[in-house]
Amino acid sequence: MQAIHRAAGSRGMFLLYEPTRRDGEDRAAFLERFRRTNEPLWKVLTPPEWEQIWHHVSTSDFPETAAKWCELGRTVGFAQARQVFADPTDFFRLFRFDCGE
Repeated sequence: MQAIHRAAGSRGMFLLYEPTRRDGEDRAAFLERFRRTNEPLWKVLTPPEWEQIWHHVSTSDFPETAAKWCELGRTVGFAQARQVFADPTDFFRLFRFDCGE
């Protein structure tokens, strides 16, 4: 994020769309909720396709809370950090980080 902040310049902005835990939710609870909610919703996927996604999520996704994403942005120097969108299933959120005042 520091490199992105430097590259954005004094008046730039950065948008980040990431899996995000709910406040008070740990990673294990996030993963359980992800599987319980999304496996039945993503009906277009074959079982092997779903298992490939599940393997990625369960081994590679380490989501932060919205507050933590905003804190990380401010820590590296973004003047403003805020959530601007949450998907209807509340797994992914869009954050906006602004360089200028």
